[in-house]
Amino acid sequence: MSSRKVARRDFLKTGSAAAVGLTAVALSPKSLFASPSSENDLVPLLSVGYAPTAPEAGQSVRLASADRALAGDPSFISRGARVAIHSFARAAAREGKPGGAAIDVVHPAIGYAPDKYPRFRAWTYATDKNSVDNVGGAIAFTVPVTATQGLQFAIRRVPFDGNGLAKEMPLALTLSSESGALKLQRGIYVIAFREENRDSVPSWSAHSVSSKGGQYLVDTKAFSYAVLTIDYAS
Repeated sequence: MSSRKVARRDFLKTGSAAAVGLTAVALSPKSLFASPSSENDLVPLLSVGYAPTAPEAGQSVRLASADRALAGDPSFISRGARVAIHSFARAAAREGKPGGAAIDVVHPAIGYAPDKYPRFRAWTYATDKNSVDNVGGAIAFTVPVTATQGLQFAIRRVPFDGNGLAKEMPLALTLSSESGALKLQRGIYVIAFREENRDSVPSWSAHSVSSKGGQYLVDTKAFSYAVLTIDYAS
């Protein structure tokens, strides 16, 4: 991702999903971060790291797993969430190789059942068979948060040649205190993408994220990742 700043767009919508070209989809429940049995089962979500504050320029902060917080922050229910996708880096072993992933935002809309909420496609990266990279620019948006569903995303695999099924996994940052649940708090999140079966879940406490040249960078090239910040919308 270029460090050049791009215009940030606000995607807070409360009206018809059709007005913004959204499509309703069901998020199938799956075991988070389970290792696939074959390449055909490869799903793009590897793990999620978290730090309560974003680093200042030239500084770094230690990461932890996003499930380590005791509970999610209920203030998001009344205030909504402001999400910004800042930076992206590809694993050293995957640079120039075909593949990709995308982050969709699931929108809790009136008139839809929770498993049928519409979504919008917020960000994507893809490398084609000619090693040409296409990476979404920095973007920020606001989205409602519900007590039962928290803040929901869908992480999608992007087939470089347009063939095959686009595997996906739901990602929910919740307000619960349940052990193992990924908690929604203000701070910085690192979404690690799985690109090969051999990819292993990072030991987040061994990694830091730093602010350099207008980007947030994790101190590893072992996996591909995108960096998000989340704050109150109001």
